[in-house]
Amino acid sequence: MSSDDGDLENQAEVEEKTRLINQVLELQHTLEDLSSRVDAVKEENLKLKSENQVLGQYIENLMSASSVFQTTDTKSKRNPCADHPVYENPQGLDHIATC
Repeated sequence: MSSDDGDLENQAEVEEKTRLINQVLELQHTLEDLSSRVDAVKEENLKLKSENQVLGQYIENLMSASSVFQTTDTKSKRNPCADHPVYENPQGLDHIATC
């Protein structure tokens, strides 16, 4: 085997290692970007959950203050969804009523 053959093999090895290192670095950057995106989505999710709780309380307060939603009939005060199933929300929200 001549020294030219050895040099070509070494050059091919160095090029392959360089290519793999560049690929690893690119994948690391992609992972960092995805991780940052996940963190941003989690933060937005918490913010929206909080806003939903505030809006839900606001709606409850409006309904309780309005005579349109007040009844004297004890049957109509019963939960209209009591006979309907409540499903767990896969996104982690409290629940989803189907009625």
